[in-house]
Amino acid sequence: MYRGTCDNFFFSDTTKPENKPKRKDHRSRTPIIVVPAAGNSALTMFNIRNFLEEFRYVSIEERKRQGAKKETELIIHRKKPNPSHPGQSLSIPYRVTDTPLRLNAQEWNQVVAVFVAGPAWQ
Repeated sequence: MYRGTCDNFFFSDTTKPENKPKRKDHRSRTPIIVVPAAGNSALTMFNIRNFLEEFRYVSIEERKRQGAKKETELIIHRKKPNPSHPGQSLSIPYRVTDTPLRLNAQEWNQVVAVFVAGPAWQ
């Protein structure tokens, strides 16, 4: 066993700083939902929170009258039953964006839904 000193501390082979495993880059694994940025779409960043969290459609015009501001990204929370504790629910965060061009390759692997507006081929 190696015993060296560093600032009056002793390290074994497994605890020497150069032998410690490097931490991997822990990026968020939050599921991502993409919505249209077009103002003529039924669902946009103005009303997607109401639709996904409250299961309620509110028109974009109504949300604007309520003073809603358009964000390019937001976090919503969906509740689902907790199988380990009946009667309780889990809150699952989802990242919602209307700027898919900003997503990198890793983030595209996290996309779980894409809302589109336009022709059927989209």
